[in-house]
Amino acid sequence: PDVSVNKPYNADVQATGGVLPYTWSETTAFFDDPSGQGAGASACEGLTLDLTATSSPATISGTPVNEGTCGPFDITVTDSQGVPESDTKSLSITVSAPLGRNDSIADATQLTTGGDLTITASISPYADPVSVANPDNDFYELTATAGSFVTVEITVLRGTFTPPSLLDSVIEIVDVNGIRFSSCRNEGSDDGVTGAPDSTPTLFDDVCLNDDIQLGVIRDSKLDFEVPGSGTVTFFVRVLDWGGNARPEMQYELTITGAD
Repeated sequence: PDVSVNKPYNADVQATGGVLPYTWSETTAFFDDPSGQGAGASACEGLTLDLTATSSPATISGTPVNEGTCGPFDITVTDSQGVPESDTKSLSITVSAPLGRNDSIADATQLTTGGDLTITASISPYADPVSVANPDNDFYELTATAGSFVTVEITVLRGTFTPPSLLDSVIEIVDVNGIRFSSCRNEGSDDGVTGAPDSTPTLFDDVCLNDDIQLGVIRDSKLDFEVPGSGTVTFFVRVLDWGGNARPEMQYELTITGAD
């Protein structure tokens, strides 16, 4: 997964098949000496590649300090059969600038999707103290043509990171005044009635608020949004933690399709 500068990172490099134990190696040596590897290595600074695992996985962890692309780096895994078998993958990590505070409409992060966009973020910017007002809100500003259809979905990064994210995500879509739209198709409720099956599941007649895609079971969130009005419409996607216990390590992937 990608990451922002100065944000803690922990990701697994998985392998399956063959005969245990595994032996891991990195032929490009970006993580051994980032300063001496030139372009593609400076963004690896602050990250450590642990190749000591003999079952699976290898891990990449640490806190990156430079923007850019860490890699591409080549990781090879070899098994312990009589005639060893191996596999090599070329991987990279994009290290982006911090998003900064975006916990209100006034300082929302502007996104341009070009049709499809997936970003990795946390429920509160890393520099936020938990004691500040509204630390558990992220606002994203987007535009789309009236009459078009936009899908917003959150995948909470639980098993990918250590510790896994405890975010209980909620998505809300609001206008420039913070008023919730009511032209969504909400898989998790019937026109905002919590716990009820949707009697019109194919229509865009639900309030634009979703906690669980499947009520009480899945902690991810999703909304299909029919953009109302005329011309180009500005709207805001609000992401929040249902539990109100926002922490910087509550990481998630936000995927938006259909916006400008």
